Amino acid sequence: MRHFKAKVSGETLILENVSGVPLLVRELLIKYYVKVTTEDERTGIRTITDSIPLNVEIRDNIQIPLKISEVAGVSVIFKEGEITMREEVTV
Repeated sequence: MRHFKAKVSGETLILENVSGVPLLVRELLIKYYVKVTTEDERTGIRTITDSIPLNVEIRDNIQIPLKISEVAGVSVIFKEGEITMREEVTV
């Protein structure tokens, strides 16, 4: 069962709790696509990760400002009861 849905709206990530119960989100790992130039002057795409510690209880949704709009994916580290879990969310 999925606990979260995510979508990008402009320069904001909207993370929605779809579990029906409040969840403590400890950290978000946001993966971004970035363009890079290699040593031989070719263009490539790399993925970088931004770690955002939150420690916030989410009942409905939360909005997170993004550094780059090209989001590759989101990992949510959260606590449900006494269990800490990680969920990969596609955007």
